[in-house]
Amino acid sequence: MNINKFLVIFVMGMLFLPAVMAQEPEQDPGVTPDSFIWGLDRAIERLGLLLTFNEGDKARKNLEIAYERLLEVKAMVEENKLEAAQKAKEEQDEALANAEELVNEIEDDDSKEELEDVIEVEQELEEFKQKSELIIDNLKVKIEVKGEITPEQQQLIDSILQSLEGQTGKVEIKIENKKNETKVKIKAETGEDAEEIEDEIKDKIGLTEMEAEEAAEEKQEAEEEWNELAEKAGELGASVPDKAAFDALISQGVALLAEGKNEEAEDAFDSAKELAENLKERLEEQAEEVEAEEEIEEEIEEEIEDEAKDEAEEEIEEGEDIDEDEADEEDGDENGDDNGDNNGGDNGDSDGNGGNGGDGGNGDGDAIKFLFWSW
Repeated sequence: MNINKFLVIFVMGMLFLPAVMAQEPEQDPGVTPDSFIWGLDRAIERLGLLLTFNEGDKARKNLEIAYERLLEVKAMVEENKLEAAQKAKEEQDEALANAEELVNEIEDDDSKEELEDVIEVEQELEEFKQKSELIIDNLKVKIEVKGEITPEQQQLIDSILQSLEGQTGKVEIKIENKKNETKVKIKAETGEDAEEIEDEIKDKIGLTEMEAEEAAEEKQEAEEEWNELAEKAGELGASVPDKAAFDALISQGVALLAEGKNEEAEDAFDSAKELAENLKERLEEQAEEVEAEEEIEEEIEEEIEDEAKDEAEEEIEEGEDIDEDEADEEDGDENGDDNGDNNGGDNGDSDGNGGNGGDGGNGDGDAIKFLFWSW
């Protein structure tokens, strides 16, 4: 079984792994019926089915194909490409019919292995059913059709949506019948309780699925880490190295996951995540160094600005001191002139007073002189 899976993965991986890595299958329909390479994509799927020799694996693969067609139906209806949507719907019907037929063909010499194959198909169908219901509800509630549509187009949309409902019923019936038939074989061949064996198988598959989910989560975390790295590099204007190494690890993990080697797949995804984290850490360190250098430059610029500011303030202060000194000198000159004028006035008054009041004094003096000289 593993060899068959490996062949399928190798052929499909060589052709489509890069495209698969660039998109989320549950959200992106990939190549749609309006594309000229849609037929080639279908041919590759058929080749993959031919290289799958276990009927249970083939049935599960057809369910995966049916889900991809459903995504294409949704995309084409939203774009108002209704002929393409109808084409994808017909291909989905064919994939579900193939899965239904293949369930009856599941055979194994070990009846327990046969029951396990049937239960795996049952769980794949349940997952398909849950995801399909979400898509159908989404189309019903908030369908976004581009451009105007005619009543005939609306009728076709309604018909497509209606045909999507309850589409897994026939496959469910086939699976239940095959399970009961295989449990009868187990009871006849081993004498063991087939119901208990079924529970054990479901527990085993549940553990395997849990490991697969953990690996898928590790893959998602690794891709998110890389996206953060790329975003950080974009902000810094830096290039992101080792992208090829990261993609190679993710591709390796996807291949291992498809082979059921969940723990090894998780290790590969963990290595990819670690690579992204290390590169991100290195980039952040470089960013911190650049930031530190920028801070030093800013500090130097601030010091230069402060020095220039201090010098300017000193020059202003010196200029103000000079102005004050000149103002003081001017005030001194003005005061000297005022004092001279005042003193001159006072002296004039004194002379006047001497002349006026001193006339008598001057007369007495003359009399003294006369007496002196007479003596």
